[in-house]
Amino acid sequence: MKEAERDLNEGEYNLAMFHLEQALQLALKYALYERTGTYEGMHNVIKLLDDLVRIINNDRLRELLDGEASILDLIQQAYIGARYLPFEYSRTL
Repeated sequence: MKEAERDLNEGEYNLAMFHLEQALQLALKYALYERTGTYEGMHNVIKLLDDLVRIINNDRLRELLDGEASILDLIQQAYIGARYLPFEYSRTL
């Protein structure tokens, strides 16, 4: 997460989005592993968060998943874009 903050402050928006996604993915996988001893080997942060919500039955996380789906999708797309597609992020997108 520190890398994402540093990148954002330096105007490196593509890297900031990539590092944000990586931090979120790692945190979700850690939480799943901590509770179940395993996690699916994937890069889909929405699916990982949905799995975690289902396992811990947390209403606040469910609200986050449901209410911020478009933001989560943008974060997820940042991973794909950084790896495979030419896409430029800016301060507003």
